[in-house]
Order: sequence, then structure tokens, then C-alpha cells
Amino acid sequence: MKKGFLISLSLLVLLTLPSYGKKWTGTVIKEYDNAESWMSLVTKMKELHMNYGAEAGAERVLEYFADIKSKEFAYQNIVDLIDYGYPFNLRPVFMSGDLETVSKENFSQSYNLYKATIDLEKNMPKWADTYFAKVDKETFPKYLFYQALREFNQKKLDESLAHLEKALAGLSDSPAHLSLSKKISRTMARIYYEQTKYKQALDIYQTYLLKLNPIEPADWVEAAWALYRLGQYDTALGYLYNMEVKDPSQDIYLEKFIIRALIYREKCATSYTFSLSQNFDKEFGPTIEKIKMGESLKTLPVLKRLIDRGSDYRRALKTIDELQNEAKMISKLPSGMQQMATFLYDTEVKNISKNRDFSEDNALTDAARRLVVMGESLRFLQFDVIREQYNPDKVFAPPPEPETLVETLPDKRFLLHWIQWGDFWRDERMSYRGKLKNWCQ
Repeated sequence: MKKGFLISLSLLVLLTLPSYGKKWTGTVIKEYDNAESWMSLVTKMKELHMNYGAEAGAERVLEYFADIKSKEFAYQNIVDLIDYGYPFNLRPVFMSGDLETVSKENFSQSYNLYKATIDLEKNMPKWADTYFAKVDKETFPKYLFYQALREFNQKKLDESLAHLEKALAGLSDSPAHLSLSKKISRTMARIYYEQTKYKQALDIYQTYLLKLNPIEPADWVEAAWALYRLGQYDTALGYLYNMEVKDPSQDIYLEKFIIRALIYREKCATSYTFSLSQNFDKEFGPTIEKIKMGESLKTLPVLKRLIDRGSDYRRALKTIDELQNEAKMISKLPSGMQQMATFLYDTEVKNISKNRDFSEDNALTDAARRLVVMGESLRFLQFDVIREQYNPDKVFAPPPEPETLVETLPDKRFLLHWIQWGDFWRDERMSYRGKLKNWCQ
């Protein structure tokens, strides 16, 4: 009886195992099985700046069709979208690529670089070396930037800067290089900050990154850190206010509370620190209490504004939002393309929604943890500021030079300064500044 049971069980297992000798196959819906139609749709969507739809369409071409022409078209368009600033990582798309392309053109160099890096991430060094060998390591800006990032992560800051400068010198004024130039410049600023070269870091933000349109809100925060390190506390406060005024995303950057609290400590501004903590409690206190009481994080809308921009959940939210906005433009496409475009947008939103739901719990948990830690940190910083009032280095420091209300300039010109303690004011350049009295003396 026991032997018969084992034989039956073995047969059952064999019958339920998948057949590894056969390759999985699927069929494309008949109305959408024409590669030329998909390529025309992707091309037209790019012309109308429906970039999220174009990226999804290019991936569908890779999924539906196996011919070389279709693959080259799809990867070419994905490379173009990356060059023009597609905000999320598309390198995993290149994992299944099997094109053989060797030339000095941007597409060939980019394709081989992305193949190499994704193979390296998947722990396939031999394949990575094969594709790296096809990349111009001396002059191709993307490779130089990749090398600089590796050196930055290894704390080889001088070597990283050298590669970044070389990469920046190899860029042109083409719009296709704008996204890469921003990434290179931002990385250079961060390296200067790591090297405590705060003036050089600040210069990159002030002369380039904060003059772009649209501005990346996080650049205001990073520039404020450099200003804080340079002791320019009033301007640092103004930069934080600029960020809040000019950021349309309504995201919450918790770092702004840290910088403001540290500035208040430098000025021994006890009342401002208590006000900061009270305002934080007023805005986030109810949410923190619900977190501590174990309520479902999905019922707390504030947490979604705190989720890391680089998370899978934030990517899913952003992509769904952009796809739904672009879907409203389908009527601008030629009538023969509208049915296929509707199918693409509907199915893409449905697929990404599953990824959003899958990653939601981890993203909300991380946001909740950071919010609770920030609340506790601000509470302890209050006592730190009070203690700073009795710091001998601050109490007996020489008084600051009096403010000059009228500043004489060459050619008989002059500047007038208005002082507004504890408030923000905006100058003629639409830029805000804060002004704090030093309470340590």
C-alpha cells in the first residue's frame, strides 16, 4: 500500500511539472499584429510629446515582434527617450536585447553600454565585458559618466571629477544632451560638497541647475545645505522658501526641517525652534499618532507625499498619472491610430496598477518610519538649541558687523537694504531671503 502510494504520488508530480522542452508562445491580438502600425504609432506619439505612451509602445514592439527591424526601431526610440530626459531607469529593457551593433554612433554606443551595465548588475561579467569592449571609453560621454559614478561610489572623488569634466566637455548644445548635462553637473556639485568645497558646489547650483526650467525642487535643498555650511544662513532659509513656493508637485522634503532647525541652533533662536516643532506637530502630528496606533498606512494620504521619488511605487504613480494625461490627447492622433493607442494606454495603466499595488506597502512603511524619526529628532533638537545659548563660544563671540542700509557701488550707484527680522522678503529677482537675529549674544 505504501509503495503504491509513492508511485501514484510520483506520477502526479510528473504530470503537474511544466514542459521545459517547449518554449512559451503567445499570440498577438489580430488587430494589433502589424509591426509597421506600431512603429508608426510610436513615431507619431513622439512627435506629439506623448513620451510615456511612446515608451510603452516601444516595449510592445519588443514583446510582439522578433525581427531585427522592429527591435532596432524599438531600442532606438528607447535610447532617444532616455537622452531627452525620461525620468526612470529603462536599462532593464535592454536585458533581452540581442542586436549586434558596432559603430561610433550614439545609438550603437548607448545600446552596448546599457547592455553591459545591466549584464553587470545581473552578475554576468563575461557578457558585460563583451559589450563594454564595443564602447568608446575615451570620448563617449555616457561611458565617462558611468565610470565617474562608479568612482564616486568607491569614494575616488578626484578621479570621478576628472571623468565628469571630460564628459561635460564632450557634450554639445543639442537638446539631446541637456538631460545628461544636468546629471553630470549635479553629480559634480555633490562631489564638491563631499570634498567640503562648498563654494564650488553652490556655484553649480546658482549658475546652472537653479536657472533651468523646470527646476528640480531637490536642487534648492542641496544648495541650501551648501549655504548652511558656508554660514550664509539667511540665504539658506530663503532657498528653502523658494523651493516651497516654486514646487508644483506638493512633495514633502523632510530635510528642510533639519536645515531650519540647525540654522536656528546657530542663532540660538529658541522660540523659532519651538515654533518649527509646533508647526511640524500641527501638520504631521495626527498622522504620526495614527501610525503609532497601528492604523492602516493606506488611509494616511500625507505618506504618499513623503514617498521616495526613486521607489517603484512612486514610479508607478507617476507613470499612471502621465499615461492618463496623455490618453486625453489620443484624439490628436490620426483616426487610424486611435483604436490602437486606446488599447495601449488602457492595458498599460492596468498592468502598471498591479505593480503599484504590489509595492505600496513597502513604500508607505518606509515613509512612515522617516516621518516618525523626524518628529522625534525635532523634539530633541529643541533642547540642543536651548543648550547652545550657554555655549561660551557663542556667548562671548564678538558682535557681528552692523547691517549697512546703503551700500555704495562704483559709478555713483548704490544699493538699499531693508531688514525684516524673522520674516521672508523677496528681492527684484523673485528670490526669497530669510532674516534672523542672533540670539546667542
